[in-house]
Amino acid sequence: MDVTFVSAEDGAPYARLGPAWVGFDEALADAVSPLPPRGSAEQSVSTHWIDRALTQVRRMVAAGETGPFQGGNATTLSVVEGQVVANSDYDMFDPEAMTIEAFEEVLRAWRDAVVRVRDEESPPIPETYRRNPYPGEELSGPPADWTALGRDLVTLWRPTGPEELALVEASGWRR
Repeated sequence: MDVTFVSAEDGAPYARLGPAWVGFDEALADAVSPLPPRGSAEQSVSTHWIDRALTQVRRMVAAGETGPFQGGNATTLSVVEGQVVANSDYDMFDPEAMTIEAFEEVLRAWRDAVVRVRDEESPPIPETYRRNPYPGEELSGPPADWTALGRDLVTLWRPTGPEELALVEASGWRR
């Protein structure tokens, strides 16, 4: 699989497979991404989403599972019948499929490019465009120190009924 890399304005390398793979180009940028997750202490490009995609595909193949394994704002990547399928959530492109081996090859090459950029260029990546991690997942690196970023941490409570309020009070007002 031929893969090239283009640098975004912020210096992050994005994988491009060419005109025959418009859907995968979109899905890789949207659902995978070389940016660190929101809340991560990583200050430059990251392999977090690439590593997650590789891990999920391998886990699903080993377990004989099919279905979605990673999604972004407008695309979803799934394992279907021994292939990885890129889908647009809003019909921006027709579904595209490639072998799992080819997909893993692309991700490994992209991972190498991200590590090279991180280690040699270390472009700063602001918190602005980072994606939220999936619930229950560990972030790459230690949690970000919000006070060092000049931000106050505020806990917000949503309105609750009497039953929910009793449960929260019984917890000692913990999260």
